[in-house]
Amino acid sequence: HEKLSWESTTPVRKDRDPGPSNARIHARNSIAKEYFTQQHIVIDDQGGLMAEHANLHSDDVHFTAEGAEIQARQVAAEIAKLLPSSSHDALPARR
Repeated sequence: HEKLSWESTTPVRKDRDPGPSNARIHARNSIAKEYFTQQHIVIDDQGGLMAEHANLHSDDVHFTAEGAEIQARQVAAEIAKLLPSSSHDALPARR
């Protein structure tokens, strides 16, 4: 049984014209969030998460290794919520 999650787009450090802007990201995230909520698809608010860590941009769009680790922890936590508890028992032991 497949399960989906949608990760919102993260903010940029500096708007570009033409190019990405936080206003456009916010507008698109809002549209997508409404749709995915109606479809009962899990939402991982990476945009909201990384808005709290704007100082971790490595450039105007991407995040540092520390920022990526923060994102990865949240993604892993959201995926874990989607897995049945018995699936952890079915995973092979690490060697």
